[in-house]
Amino acid sequence: MVENKNLVVVENVDEEETAARRENDYLLLTIFVLSQHGRYDRASRLVEGIIATGKMSREIILAKAVLEFFKEDYALALECLDELDALEQKLKFSESKEISQMRKYLRARCYFQSDDPAKASEIVRRYTAKPQNKKPKKLDVYH
Repeated sequence: MVENKNLVVVENVDEEETAARRENDYLLLTIFVLSQHGRYDRASRLVEGIIATGKMSREIILAKAVLEFFKEDYALALECLDELDALEQKLKFSESKEISQMRKYLRARCYFQSDDPAKASEIVRRYTAKPQNKKPKKLDVYH
């Protein structure tokens, strides 16, 4: 590592890994944008191509869930979400709050659109319920 007064430069950064990460992020963004704009065939080809290369990741599974949701194939979207849940249990990974919220939203919408509003309501109820195990804080007014 080379240090300058106000600059720290890390040498030997794996440029191939950085480029691969950027490429993956670009492909994921492209899948999401194509899905939102109704270009399902192109988005599906990208997902299938990524899966065929063996670069399966939880981000790809989530992108496929979003794609299937936009295609109104709610059963397949739920399968992808179930696969993510199983992967989460197996690998014990954590994800950002936003991604977690998006997965819950997608699951609730899929159940609602699949004519199972009871399951959708249960998901929403669990998601919006206040934790009951928290004790109220005691105020120390005598200090």
